[in-house]
Amino acid sequence: MENIFAGLIAAGIIVPALVYIAVYVIAKSVFRNNRKAAKLSIDVTTFFLILAVHFAAQAMLGESYIWLILIILVLTASIVLIVQYKVKDEVDLIRFMKGFWRMTFLLFGTVYFLLCLAGIAGRVIRAFI
Repeated sequence: MENIFAGLIAAGIIVPALVYIAVYVIAKSVFRNNRKAAKLSIDVTTFFLILAVHFAAQAMLGESYIWLILIILVLTASIVLIVQYKVKDEVDLIRFMKGFWRMTFLLFGTVYFLLCLAGIAGRVIRAFI
């Protein structure tokens, strides 16, 4: 049982899109609402995207960049906090956390996609050299 659970977690880290799809399908059947299912899927997938970016960068570059990921998370939180304060003249903690987490999803989703493209391009280039 532990091996199956570990395998599912590893698959989710390697391919976060699988996590998104699985959570979306389950949440849609529970909530019967596309919007709630998509939001929950994004929230759950964000954690897996952060881990996927970390491990992909580590595999491609040979060293850990967790320090850079933490700096990016702090900068993203700061930007979301400043924008929320400028727009609303106050900070709502719940809205801040949702905004930060969803901005992190967009950012790390893009970085993950670019790392995948770079990995594929690197393999293709190495195949022809």
